[in-house]
Amino acid sequence: MKEVTFYDIEVYPTFWCICFVDTNDEKYYFTSDSQNLSKLHELVKTTCLVGFNNYEYDDIIVQNIMKGYDNTTLIYKLSNEIMMGEKYWSELDSFDLYKNCGTRNTALKRLISELGGNVQETPVPFDKHHLTDEDKRLIVEYCFNDVFGTKEAFYKVRNTQGVLLSETSKT
Repeated sequence: MKEVTFYDIEVYPTFWCICFVDTNDEKYYFTSDSQNLSKLHELVKTTCLVGFNNYEYDDIIVQNIMKGYDNTTLIYKLSNEIMMGEKYWSELDSFDLYKNCGTRNTALKRLISELGGNVQETPVPFDKHHLTDEDKRLIVEYCFNDVFGTKEAFYKVRNTQGVLLSETSKT
């Protein structure tokens, strides 16, 4: 079975970021400012991605970025289409904590709160077009907070429900 990597993404009109945390708490992130996405391709191809509500959003965005559609305008347009109900399919090897673990009626922030974690709300409005370097830093920090919350929730659910990735991942 593949190693597990937890992840989340954030999409803005002129910026996107993808944050990953592995089982040893090693952190990786990629942004629309990144020049080299080879490590992104390696992580996605060699690990099982674990996210929260990722099947119908994050997986699709990541798959499109990996296919070269990394232009911020196109990614933001795709993000909005998904949010408006447009359906897409992803072939990424992933596990969706929201879909597979009985957490469908629970938001990630609520799970993080119930686990005693640090709940953060986005520090930068999602429709902000002109981001400063500080805005981008805050977005990445916020994204990592959600990734660590997803990781904690996954282990809590796995320990209480006995969830096996091999039984519920898409591939």
